[in-house]
Amino acid sequence: MADLTPNYQFNLPIVDGSEDQWGDLLNQNWSQVDTELDQLGTELEQGLSAAVQRTNHTGTQPISSVNGLQTALDDAVQRANHTGTQPISSVNGLQTALDDAVQRAN
Repeated sequence: MADLTPNYQFNLPIVDGSEDQWGDLLNQNWSQVDTELDQLGTELEQGLSAAVQRTNHTGTQPISSVNGLQTALDDAVQRANHTGTQPISSVNGLQTALDDAVQRAN
């Protein structure tokens, strides 16, 4: 009987002890390699397909599923629709710029 490889259990013919078995053992090894590669190829294809689907995602996703998106949108809308007043002191450097403009105008 032949020895086996530790990982894939491929047949290792015994040198000077497996006469007339080499062909059968090697054919078994190659059949097993073919099966393993086919399974690996299928798994790889499925993984790549899933990755492409995520990359080309054209479906919908709730805003709440993206961290901070709702807050950012709310802030942008509030700034865009701002029609109220705010104190000059709340805008950095505005008072100084206005004072400088008045001095230049005089």
